[in-house]
Amino acid sequence: MIEEYFSLPIAEFCRRAGIGQTLCREMVADGRLRAVRAGKKKLLIDVASWREYMQRQAAEGATEYNVTRPAVAARKANREKEKVDLKELGLVP
Repeated sequence: MIEEYFSLPIAEFCRRAGIGQTLCREMVADGRLRAVRAGKKKLLIDVASWREYMQRQAAEGATEYNVTRPAVAARKANREKEKVDLKELGLVP
């Protein structure tokens, strides 16, 4: 379990938390997670900050995810377009 650790290297943390490294790095950059550098390259994620983040999410509710909204709207618009009858166009016997 992830709760057994104080800190984890980013790859191990992501594997255990079930998130991708890109999202994890974004969360560190915007302050949702805390991390420290160990040497020149190794990034250690503070596991306590993950627990705090999860508790905030539980208390406040999950934030709205708008990234896919334009794609969903485009698919819906395509489905609502007038459907063409191929027989009327003479393309199907």
